[in-house]
Amino acid sequence: MQRVTRPCFCLCFLGLLQPSLPIVEAQNILKPSVESDSSRDSESVNDALDRAIIDIRIAETRGDGWTEAFERSKGAVAHALERDPESLRGRFYRSRLLILADREREARSALEAWVKSRDGANDWEGFLILGQQYAEGQFYKLAKPMFRKALDLNPRDARILVGLAQCSMNLVQRAEAVQWAREAVKVMRAGVTSDAYLLLGQALFANKQLTDAERSAQYAVDLDKANIRRHGPDVGRLQSLDRSLSQLLATRQAILQQNPDRTDLYLEVSKLVQARADVAYRVSANQALAIAYAPITQAKSTPSEEHVLHVVKLLIQLDRLTDAAALLTRMLEQLYPNSTEGKMLMERLQTAIPKTPETDETGN
Repeated sequence: MQRVTRPCFCLCFLGLLQPSLPIVEAQNILKPSVESDSSRDSESVNDALDRAIIDIRIAETRGDGWTEAFERSKGAVAHALERDPESLRGRFYRSRLLILADREREARSALEAWVKSRDGANDWEGFLILGQQYAEGQFYKLAKPMFRKALDLNPRDARILVGLAQCSMNLVQRAEAVQWAREAVKVMRAGVTSDAYLLLGQALFANKQLTDAERSAQYAVDLDKANIRRHGPDVGRLQSLDRSLSQLLATRQAILQQNPDRTDLYLEVSKLVQARADVAYRVSANQALAIAYAPITQAKSTPSEEHVLHVVKLLIQLDRLTDAAALLTRMLEQLYPNSTEGKMLMERLQTAIPKTPETDETGN
């Protein structure tokens, strides 16, 4: 009797989850991952660093291709420092690579040396990055002068204004925090983020400007919802929405305390509490999906029927019916064609998924 080989089962084709960003290797930060191009052996220190900064800025966005940019810049910086180990500019760029590799403490001394140098004294990015490092360490009194210097050199970068607003908030300089946060939103214009509105809402709330705080928090919620509709409800976007909902809830509760006779606010607060509960559930369900999904793509052995059905049910709970149906189809065709529960779920899904012109049997 001829042995039947089961086909390899993989869920990658479904695109169930956004792939997580790869972790940059923190060891040997200056060692290039590939051998240097012999044509660049004669490249000057400045030329190598000019090449490096282009890729460093790409890497710092953490967007598409950032790890490749990181590797290229790592090689260029290594080449520059090999030729001139005392180059402050090279050390500054190295510190930015260290930050990308989650080695911030090692980066700080090089950042401090750079902004104190002749060339670094007029580099707004150096002051911005050093300010961000101080702020992340909660050294707000040290961070704020760095942001102010960066702002003097470049008054149109929203990150500087956000840094100033955050420092002012933590230093209990509330009116100033509102000023900087408003300016950050203004500078961002059409590209304003929910985080910027959330920061402004928090500053306004702390300054007891509740009406304006409510409006800013609502803007943050609306932007988060639009982002989820556009790109999908991954864990990060859902957590961002939860933060915005939390700020809106706190603001409306404060308004309710001042206006206990406003019966409409009781309903709004109740709805916000429920909305936060729904988002928390979706975050947990997405995390559960990520855990259940991981071994299916990594394991060499065939997943059990129970395992696959568990993933299908999670997808259904998250309203990802098309993905659930595609996974069930694959399971019933290639793995468990006699699965009673699988067939029942497929019948439910076929009823629940709206027909499109491509799937409508009548062609209408």
